[in-house]
Amino acid sequence: MLRSVVVQLFEHSPRLYAIFLRDLEPPDALQKASLEVLLKLLKQAVDALEQCYIVLDALDECSERRDLRSIFEELVSWKAKQLHLFIASRHEHDIRCTLQDFMNDTDMIKVENAMVDKDIHTWVRHLLQTDQDFQRWRSKQEVREEIENKVVGGSKGMFRWAECQLRIMKKCLTKKMIREALAKMPNDLDATYDQILRRIDEDHLESAKRILTWLVYAGTPMPVTEIAEIAAIDITRTPAFDPGEVLEDPMDALGACSSLITTAKTLTGQPVFILSHYTVQELLLREETRIGKLDIKSSGQILAESCVRYLLEY
Repeated sequence: MLRSVVVQLFEHSPRLYAIFLRDLEPPDALQKASLEVLLKLLKQAVDALEQCYIVLDALDECSERRDLRSIFEELVSWKAKQLHLFIASRHEHDIRCTLQDFMNDTDMIKVENAMVDKDIHTWVRHLLQTDQDFQRWRSKQEVREEIENKVVGGSKGMFRWAECQLRIMKKCLTKKMIREALAKMPNDLDATYDQILRRIDEDHLESAKRILTWLVYAGTPMPVTEIAEIAAIDITRTPAFDPGEVLEDPMDALGACSSLITTAKTLTGQPVFILSHYTVQELLLREETRIGKLDIKSSGQILAESCVRYLLEY
């Protein structure tokens, strides 16, 4: 999180970027920079700006939660009047306990579902009117209204839930398919993800399990080229790696795993695969699904053995 903030701040100013390059040699040192170094760079950026606004969205998805208190303590100690923070997060106990030491209750706003539903309604309507995949329904107002009303009505403040339902609607080619999909909409995200997993083609299921296991436990975004090869590693056979199973187009992983994964770019611009939402990881770690329950012991062994056998056999 902090690394990303530092890069974004420095990239917006040539003068700050010069400082960035001067203090980080070689260029890839940023990837290995300590918390202390990152905070030093952030302070340089804040001190050089007349006004600095930082938005930290989905703080509950941050993988560096243990560092949050240290980060906020440091930021507060600067007493920088030009620094403004906006933080969004799910209501989780450890995050609230961390933040309440640095702000008053009047600084916190609880967003009710009813307020979010209005935003979801606006977003769904816009998507139905502008997205290319819904073009077939542009002249069918009654169909668009039916989708809009059912999806917004069932969302209960969950943007992610609404997004998953609309992804399914995009594949519907007839009114009958639309109405059947609307009638079968799951009640919550867990049921939605379970439905997505059950719809994965049997031929893609093992590849999907390998890819999801790596994305949950690798601890870092996975380059798309590496995921293409991970799909071809099966430690239950000898040799474990089959070059014939490597994905010719790494983007086919999106099809294998459906809407459970998505693409992103690292700070250096490298394309990577990540889980599409933090709640995907939560479900896979908590529940027994079609691909099993991804417990840390067995999954860690799978990752370790996959690496060793790939190096030995290929």
